[in-house]
Amino acid sequence: MSCSCKCFFVLLLTLLTPHLINATEKYISTEKVDPSVVNAGTELRVKEAPRPDGVTIINPAGSPAYRIDGFVVGQELYKNYIDPSLTCPDPYPFTVTEVGISMYFSRPIMIFASVDIEDVIYGPEHCPFPDSPLAISTDYQVYIKEAGYYDIWVPLDEPVTVYGPFFAGLFIGNPLDTTSGVSLLTDSDGGATCRCYNIWDERIGFVDPVGNESVSFPGRLLIYAAGCPASAKPPQPGPEISVLSPRPGEIILGKTTIWAFESSGSDAIDYMSFEYSSGGPFREFGRDYTALMKAGDSPPCPGGRGSRCFWDCSGLKEGTYTIRVTVCDSLGRSVSDEVSVYVEPTPPVPELVSPNNFEDVCSEVDFLMSCRDEDVSEITLYCCALQSTYSAGLTPLCQSDYGEFGERYGGPVAAACAIRRWAGRGHDYLNRFSDSVLVELLAEKCRSRVNRGTSVESLYRGLGEFIGEHAGELTLEHRFDPDYRTIRCLAQAEGKSVLLAIGPSPPTWLTVDGVSRKEGVITISVMNPLTGTIERLPWRADDTKAEICFEKQWRPVEMLLAVGAESRSTDGHVLGSDRNPADGWQLSWTAPEESSPSEYFIKAVATDDSGISGASTIWVRHDCSGFYEAGDYNRDGSADIVDLTYLIAFVTGNGPPPTGGSQRADANGDNHVNLTDVVYYMNYLYGSSSPPRH
Repeated sequence: MSCSCKCFFVLLLTLLTPHLINATEKYISTEKVDPSVVNAGTELRVKEAPRPDGVTIINPAGSPAYRIDGFVVGQELYKNYIDPSLTCPDPYPFTVTEVGISMYFSRPIMIFASVDIEDVIYGPEHCPFPDSPLAISTDYQVYIKEAGYYDIWVPLDEPVTVYGPFFAGLFIGNPLDTTSGVSLLTDSDGGATCRCYNIWDERIGFVDPVGNESVSFPGRLLIYAAGCPASAKPPQPGPEISVLSPRPGEIILGKTTIWAFESSGSDAIDYMSFEYSSGGPFREFGRDYTALMKAGDSPPCPGGRGSRCFWDCSGLKEGTYTIRVTVCDSLGRSVSDEVSVYVEPTPPVPELVSPNNFEDVCSEVDFLMSCRDEDVSEITLYCCALQSTYSAGLTPLCQSDYGEFGERYGGPVAAACAIRRWAGRGHDYLNRFSDSVLVELLAEKCRSRVNRGTSVESLYRGLGEFIGEHAGELTLEHRFDPDYRTIRCLAQAEGKSVLLAIGPSPPTWLTVDGVSRKEGVITISVMNPLTGTIERLPWRADDTKAEICFEKQWRPVEMLLAVGAESRSTDGHVLGSDRNPADGWQLSWTAPEESSPSEYFIKAVATDDSGISGASTIWVRHDCSGFYEAGDYNRDGSADIVDLTYLIAFVTGNGPPPTGGSQRADANGDNHVNLTDVVYYMNYLYGSSSPPRH
């Protein structure tokens, strides 16, 4: 199916002044061409996939007639005004998929090309002018291997639907000189007034190259658009799949969650299949017909779907396995991605049996541990003290300051804030990126503009690509449905930059600046990219989900991403190691004599004979208030004159602190330890004051 219509073009030159002012100093020639030779040229499609049924090529001009040599200097955006309704029946809504241009190359060369679609406004005498961008594609490298005529086609990242005439543009991104052998082609319609312009700036305005005194084009450029009119069924792209987690070579400790990303944006996806193999046939262990990772009934972010599948490999033999994820659509098409991992079915992951998670402990603690792996050779305990309030000291960034689609830049801006923090922590090479460059790089890799937001899959993949290409010393990890303890452990105990995705889809991205837990009330301080400010938000959780109160609504916390550094030790200080399991895995710890209550992360790391390690963490509070009788400072079971003597000796600097910590000497509860506590205790013994507070 094909149709043609008259179309106009507009030519944006970022370096227009040399063209117009110094045109007489350049060798610009116009050569007559044979249309049959031009039409027999090579079609060069950036993505070598066949066009789906129903796609129509809109011809923006007449037959090729002239070749313009010596004009192209690169960094130029060529535009055509296209109105499919002139010859196409029932065209709207029209779904644009590709933009093409006919050019001549006198020798091999490489150019960078991208395309865009823009809305239309009408100026004096109803002349059409380009308006707001509707879509901008990825930059592609186009290799011209030999001289000749070419029709170069560049796809949009995602099809864009228009409801009237539009401008289609093709941008040559790299600079060229007029001797590079790159030439434009035009038709012979030299009377196309009010149809073709050079966009320059507000001083010069719009300059028509047809009939222009400095440089005269003999006709309209040969630029095309391809897409589907309303009368045709919109094309569905072929499925695309990539395994996001686990990563190649990763060690799987007994069980894991396979996370895959279908990124085509097709509406025809049927299901995803999850399989494994140890060298023989593949065995399916899961199938997802929803292809949605989001919690609840939220729709996916446009441009892709995430899928998760739990894999329990504890019953397999230890060794190397291949995980394969296949996505199939309703049109009978399928594609797969594979990743090789190492499975340890009985992992050396220690369990802290006592004390329990969130339990109060006092000065002397016996940690009891167990581990399923019989080959464990050592368990080491680490301790990290936590303050009740923590702040990373983030520098806020506002998404509206970046890109022509600022409202869609929340994800890249939140990620840039997380990356920027490491520039001040010994990773000075990150300073080579300005904030705007860093945000734009991340936005491009995450495809935030074309997808009108940033899904969790897109940000994880895009941020991972950025780290791999530009910040290899940094690390990236993820957690699904994170709880408060996980956030606090990664952000505060391990010092990582933490990003939170809160629903619905596409999610809002927040960068964690700090955490606070006072009297049971939990708050999260975040850098909000929508406003460019640090905000303190309430947190709540039940047995199934955690939520943040954002913009006066409770929103589910769907995902956590954490950016760390391989060179940064985050385990805290070592409490000790046990290398003899004969009497069970156990270690004793004497808590420091500091103000109570205080909080600690206790991390147990087990290592087996083959060098594989596993870890688990609990959160304990050092609070002796429930372990001692008030006023019993020497812990002999009673509060009496002996304890008064004990207290006097400590307050005057002539004796040790009370058993359980110096904070217990605050008898009157005024948060100060001095002679008033001695007087208070004395009055207590003689019945004129209430019992000591600790």
